Amino acid sequence: MYVHRLFALAAAAIFAVGCGSGGGGSGGAGSFSLIEFLDSGKDQVPRNRVMQFRFSRPVDANQDLSERLKIQNVQTGTGSNFAKAQGAYLVNGELVQFVPRLPTKSDRSDAGFREDASYNVFLKGGKDALTAATGERIPVPEEFLFETNAFFEDDNPTQPPRAFALRAVDPGTGATQDVSRLDPRPVEQAQLDNAALVAAGNVIEPGTGIDFGTPWTFELVCSESLDPATLTADTIQMFEVRSGAFTEAPATAPPGHQGNPVQFRVAIEVGVIQGLDASGQMETRITVRPLQTLVDNTRYRLSFSGQVIGIDFRKEFSGDNGLTGDGQTIINGSVFQEAGGLGYVTEFLVFDRPGISATRTLQFDPIADGINPEEGQTAKSDADLNTALYNPAENPGRAVGFLPAFGNGVDGSLSATGGNTVILHTGDTPNASLCGPFEVSYLNPHT
Repeated sequence: MYVHRLFALAAAAIFAVGCGSGGGGSGGAGSFSLIEFLDSGKDQVPRNRVMQFRFSRPVDANQDLSERLKIQNVQTGTGSNFAKAQGAYLVNGELVQFVPRLPTKSDRSDAGFREDASYNVFLKGGKDALTAATGERIPVPEEFLFETNAFFEDDNPTQPPRAFALRAVDPGTGATQDVSRLDPRPVEQAQLDNAALVAAGNVIEPGTGIDFGTPWTFELVCSESLDPATLTADTIQMFEVRSGAFTEAPATAPPGHQGNPVQFRVAIEVGVIQGLDASGQMETRITVRPLQTLVDNTRYRLSFSGQVIGIDFRKEFSGDNGLTGDGQTIINGSVFQEAGGLGYVTEFLVFDRPGISATRTLQFDPIADGINPEEGQTAKSDADLNTALYNPAENPGRAVGFLPAFGNGVDGSLSATGGNTVILHTGDTPNASLCGPFEVSYLNPHT
């Protein structure tokens, strides 16, 4: 390794003399060429370093960059020599970036760059050369060298990793529900009553898919890349903390109601997704999947320890490097900055919203100008004319709507006359298992 490293640096020095510092192409004046590769000849390159190649012309994005701008491990004697670096190529005009894959295994062995490894960059020229958007080709092949170390550089060394949002994800459809922590600090989260969680929309069903049989996946979106070795079932935990979260059917959560204390730890699988999002930006998400369907009428807590740390693996855990909230906790209108290492905690409710059946009876009172399907009730609102919103997603325990065009003019069963069928759109988030929209057919033949 030592001899090879000296050779690599010597070759880079000869190249710099002939072509200028920073790395550059040898094409003739006005031809398509590489004009800058700053990591050429570098030693101790961090394993998450984004490689940047700047050319004299915009680059054609529709070509096999992994072959025409190949980055390959040339280290011998390791059993993995001549393995390509793993990652994604991004083209933005004259700039080509290679974003190495970030590790998801605790030993970091699946990172895009191997540790303490020698890499060559092969820029193809000639017939199968890298091509400009105008069709020009790199005339002469070129080769550059760099070497990695065992470490990763901190994406944002001035701040700890921050948690931005927690999403409950339906693994079947990809639909999401925001169950992020509310403004109070993590230690105050448990003091919120269930009514506050309902008002914030921190309510999900027991599971997803057919008959709620598929557990949710939870994803915590973070500000920077994380050390997968710190993502364990000890640093991330899920608890069933309250049963009887709602008081009656259809479930309601009046102010002050907490439910009955429970402290049951839920078995989970923990992982991390680190890579590029749809727009090409780096994104890190901690994934948590319960190994069971969640319990109806229950309150849960999901906690992420402050000992989840950022990508700079050279640091031991310290308060300023550990995971924290978004840093913008607001209490009584004042913003408090959160130091690193406080972790992130959220709580949410699980409530199995009942399916809407074709035989459900709606009550209409023209005096109150409201609709009362079971417990729901609304006041008069012109905006609600001729609608029937049952189980709105923002408040699943209540029903809202205004039906002046239906009914018999008295507080009684909603009916359709003459054997007709009336379609009432629920206004809820589409969900086939809830049977909406539903039909109200000839329920009362005497009206």
